[in-house]
Amino acid sequence: MLLLLLAGAAAGAYFVLRPPELKPAPLANVPANASAVLHVDVPALRDGTIWRRLVVGRGADAGLRRLEDRCGFDPVGDLETVTVFVSGDEPFALDHVAAVIAGPVQHEKLGECLGDAAEQTGARLRRTDVEGLPAVAGERGDSRAVFVGRRGIVFGPEPTVVQTIHTIRDGEASADAGALGLIFRDVAGRDVTFAARVPPQWREQAARYVDSRAMETLAKLDTIAIGARVRRGLSASIRLVMQDNESAAALAARVTELVQGVLDAPLVGFTPLAGALRQVSVTAEGTTVLVAFDWSEERVSRLLDLAGEIEDRPGGISAALQELLAAPQE
Repeated sequence: MLLLLLAGAAAGAYFVLRPPELKPAPLANVPANASAVLHVDVPALRDGTIWRRLVVGRGADAGLRRLEDRCGFDPVGDLETVTVFVSGDEPFALDHVAAVIAGPVQHEKLGECLGDAAEQTGARLRRTDVEGLPAVAGERGDSRAVFVGRRGIVFGPEPTVVQTIHTIRDGEASADAGALGLIFRDVAGRDVTFAARVPPQWREQAARYVDSRAMETLAKLDTIAIGARVRRGLSASIRLVMQDNESAAALAARVTELVQGVLDAPLVGFTPLAGALRQVSVTAEGTTVLVAFDWSEERVSRLLDLAGEIEDRPGGISAALQELLAAPQE
């Protein structure tokens, strides 16, 4: 009986005190009140054409390279996935943005390296704990980086981090079980996955940046899901769920009209953009609008070459696009 009691106590202590581990399903680690989530396969992104051309090719990864030299190892080399999410319905509120990072990160070495790097800029990091888990924080503000188990880091404002830890450790309701999880699974399994439900507040903010015709469409938009392959070339599947069949058919017609309008521009037919747009498929199935394309690595490289040429023209991208789309026919 004594042995049984001791065994039971040991099992109970392990269950209570053991460090939590991230769940395999990305949205199982995200609180249920999340309104948008972006999940990235880090190795696939870093191996991809777009990353190599737009980030490495332009030297935009210089900060990472300097950090690698300082640390003596690649600080993001062990990252497997990053899941960024927005909790609540407030538009553009960065104090509700958090991230769950997965991978066999070298916690101690990374913490020491980031601490040294911060001091070089006049900032300081301090060690603390959140919900009994080791964490790193700045001298000011409420942002926290919390080490979760052997393979996880939760980063963000402390209230959101605490809520996320409860979701991971205590099995509280997660986004995986709700509407966001359903639309996420529709496009899951890609290198980059995005899903969002569109609350009224987001539509009100969007109205400031789009014309009235586009706003009529956005008013009926309920959810968005995007799955993209970026490791080789670029392919994407976009699902826009509307409130009714009529608005879905209208949106599909509007997108098709916009694509055709670009293709009909006099100079576009002589650029790689024309071939890329001809591969875009737009269909409406009930309340869902499906937009899909699959561009090879060669096609993506040509598009990036075109973008570089346009960017180098006087007046920048905006002026060059206006010239490209509005040139008079000869």
